[in-house]
Amino acid sequence: MESTPDSPATTTPPRTAPPVVGPRTRRRLRQTLEAYALLTPSLVGFMLFLVAPIVGVVAISFFDWNLMGSPRFVGLANYREMTGDSEVWRSVRNTLYYVALNIPAQTVLALLLALAMNRRLRGGKVLRAVTD
Repeated sequence: MESTPDSPATTTPPRTAPPVVGPRTRRRLRQTLEAYALLTPSLVGFMLFLVAPIVGVVAISFFDWNLMGSPRFVGLANYREMTGDSEVWRSVRNTLYYVALNIPAQTVLALLLALAMNRRLRGGKVLRAVTD
C-alpha cells in the first residue's frame, strides 16, 4: 500500500524556525526595561504615599476606634452619622466653593503673569525678578 502526500500517516507538521531576535527587537526590549526601571521609583512612591494611605483610611472608616482601645467594626454607621451632621455639609460646601472659584482664579492669574513675563513690557524685568 502506497501512502499519498495527503494521508495522515505521512504528513508531519511543518518545522518552524526559531524566532529571530534582531538588533531592533533587542533595542526595543532594552528601552522598555529602562522605561520600567525609571518609572519604578515614582510608582513605588505613588503607591506608598498616596494609594496605601487612602486604602488605609477607607478601611479604618468602617470601625469605631479612638486609637487607644481595640477597634470595633461598625460597617456603614460612621457614614450614616456623617450624612446627618450639618458641619459635614458645610465642609463640603466650602470645598466646592474653593474648587469652583479659587483654583480657576489662580490658574488664570498664573497664566496672565506668565504671559506678562514673556512679553517685552515696561517693568518686565522687575516682574521677572520679583517672581524668581
